[in-house]
Amino acid sequence: MSRQLSTQRGPSTVPATYRLVTVNPKPERAAHVASLVATRLQDRFTIQHIGNIESEDKVATTVVELKPDILFCASLWTSDESTRIINTAIAALPGLLTHAVPYGLHNTGGPDAVVTHLADSIGSLINNKDKI
Repeated sequence: MSRQLSTQRGPSTVPATYRLVTVNPKPERAAHVASLVATRLQDRFTIQHIGNIESEDKVATTVVELKPDILFCASLWTSDESTRIINTAIAALPGLLTHAVPYGLHNTGGPDAVVTHLADSIGSLINNKDKI
């Protein structure tokens, strides 16, 4: 399902490419955070932010249309909302890698805390995808 080019590191290899969709009612914030995460991980992965979903009711149709490799839920969603969003996304696109930022992290730690959290999480998601 993933559009990987290469997972090996070295001077003659291209970092693996992953298509990311975010679920965030604030699309400008989603794009900004996704850009910072992509920059932080650029030596290991190429992250392409291909879209944002602003409301829960558009999750299934958007993931089927865009076919991302990864979906992230913003910290604006409660745990229950994130669980519903993730379950809907996986039902629509089996094999999708997903992660929910802990509720309120942006408010308590700011955008830097969210970027650090996502940069740490995406590596684990990608590295463990074959173990699921």
